[in-house]
Amino acid sequence: MAFLRVKRAGGRSYAYLVESRWDPAAGHPRQRVLAYLGRLDRARADAIPVGYRSPSVLGALERLVSAERTRLRSGMADQCVRFVDRLLAGDRPAVRSLAQRTIRKMGPEAFYSEILVPGLHEIGRRYATRQITISAEHLATGIASAMLNEVNVAMKEAPQGSPEVVLCLPEGESHILPLQVAEGLLRRRGYRTLNVAGSAPAASVLEFVRARRPVAVLISVTMPDWLEPGRRLARRLLREVPGLRVAIGGQGVSSLPAVVHPEGFDLVRGSVEEYLDDWPDASSGRAAGPTPRPTARR
Repeated sequence: MAFLRVKRAGGRSYAYLVESRWDPAAGHPRQRVLAYLGRLDRARADAIPVGYRSPSVLGALERLVSAERTRLRSGMADQCVRFVDRLLAGDRPAVRSLAQRTIRKMGPEAFYSEILVPGLHEIGRRYATRQITISAEHLATGIASAMLNEVNVAMKEAPQGSPEVVLCLPEGESHILPLQVAEGLLRRRGYRTLNVAGSAPAASVLEFVRARRPVAVLISVTMPDWLEPGRRLARRLLREVPGLRVAIGGQGVSSLPAVVHPEGFDLVRGSVEEYLDDWPDASSGRAAGPTPRPTARR
């Protein structure tokens, strides 16, 4: 008989498909793990082996995932509001304290997805609707960037020889916060990150990638104006560095039409956290890095 088991660690829940069978020699049932389904709030039915996708197992997974998402979001909205208020007030100690508490309790991923990213979107919305000035927006994002840098530096560095990922912006783009979020998530998965940050000329990025030979390059585009330069950079990287995985993500990608001609790189329309969930854990030693995709990600 197969059923789902949930284990809790570091404020997160993780799902497993487990089978129970009677052991006549021992005189009691024994259990074995059939499949690890990952974080419960992101567990998917297609992670369950086909032969075990019974209505009872699928129904149980749906209920557990829904309950876990509700649990994680409970109280996070209020913390996000406080985070935005403290950023706009320029209260660095309060911002740092809130981030540290959330990370200790729920892990960096929860802080990024439930507080940091929604908070920055709210600040952007307030600026766009002229509720705050550009100076206030720059103050808030500057504090957030410094705090993110502290979080990333505090993470354990992957050992030499671990797969490397280059993070960059297309020439002209200047928003580095998405790169910092991706850097933290990659470090958590055992990758060495090479964040070259802002506005390096495309030729310089290409030369750097040729020299380092990373397993992947992530390009972030926040402003739609820089989307085409980002796509040109991605195409050139794929053409001149065989076997490389390249992805473009960020708010700027949302401006693209729903159907895009495949160009060989990944288009990350959702969060970078969801995108990286599909990558292997480099620290496990099971894989040298993510497999390049032949077509664009929808």
